[in-house]
Amino acid sequence: MNNHSTHHSQRHHAPRAAFTITELLVVISVIVIMIAIAVPALTNLIDGSERSLAENQLRVGISAGRDAAIRSDGGDGGVVFVHQFGPGGGRIVMIPVVQVTTIDDLANNAGTPSVVPIKRDLFAPVPNAQPIALPRGWGVRGFASPGTVSATGDQNGWYEWLESRATFGNWVFPETGFFDPAIANTTLGEQGWRRQSFFVRFEAGTGALRTERSDLALVLDPVGEDFFRETAPWATARVDRAASQIEWARRTARRTDITAQNRTSLLGDTAIDTILARPITELALYNESSMASALGLRGLNRDTGTPYLPSGGPDGGFDTTRLGSRLPPAVAEEIAQWIAGRLQRNGVTVPSDARVFALTKYLGGLEELKAVAP
Repeated sequence: MNNHSTHHSQRHHAPRAAFTITELLVVISVIVIMIAIAVPALTNLIDGSERSLAENQLRVGISAGRDAAIRSDGGDGGVVFVHQFGPGGGRIVMIPVVQVTTIDDLANNAGTPSVVPIKRDLFAPVPNAQPIALPRGWGVRGFASPGTVSATGDQNGWYEWLESRATFGNWVFPETGFFDPAIANTTLGEQGWRRQSFFVRFEAGTGALRTERSDLALVLDPVGEDFFRETAPWATARVDRAASQIEWARRTARRTDITAQNRTSLLGDTAIDTILARPITELALYNESSMASALGLRGLNRDTGTPYLPSGGPDGGFDTTRLGSRLPPAVAEEIAQWIAGRLQRNGVTVPSDARVFALTKYLGGLEELKAVAP
């Protein structure tokens, strides 16, 4: 019995087998390999999901603009693209708009008001329509055909900083929030020439794409600043307090107690509350970080999430610390080439994952293009 007890005790207390160092290394190696395989796959899955979301939101925005035109009982409708700042950088937002009136806009050439008014349609946001935002980090550019950006260098131009490229096609970014409120002090209300973008225009009632319209229009988009509104002419025309921006615009356009110049300061290109926008028919959807990497930029501006400074400025407001030794017009050309899939580095084409869409004439949908303009 004692022998049996001793034998049982020995079996009970026998040491357990342990992993050898070789076995541990094999297990760790397998785990590392699995992580190496899983992380790129997961990253691609996330990237693909965000890309799909961005495209879906773009289609929703276009559809909302067309719907605004179909429902309009007056002028055309559409969707304007703006860049809104927020925590962690900015993002592209699409605002459904409708034409409310046509005004005589006094051009502002290098600070000197013109005596010859320019007829411009004025659009305002559709009441109760929610802006449609792209996922953060995704951008949209509109294709400006050759000859559509300003070639005169005046302050009333559309993307006048691209005048050296006026004879080329340009993919322009919605420069709608890129101005410094402090730089103008109380004259901020008349710094509207700094704001410019593009929009898609649809015919009232039918919703057909207005391919024959390429003239500049104005889009009402009040800024958040209000210190300048305590002085004339803004003190008696507070768009920031209006119950309806559409009715405010119509009423202001009809006022007979203000001068033509004051009306321009409230509704024209001079007005900080409006955006100078041109209808376009081609759009490019892309990821800002992907573009920056392909172009060899030194990252993106932290405040905007783009290659641009939040305060804008000369040469399109590029954050020049991100450009290296290149000049802004050269980078603008590289952006156009990259979107087209034709950017070359040392004789080798730089891969581009930008997607280019053309708007269809009658249904107003997006049709992806395989070959795009340079």
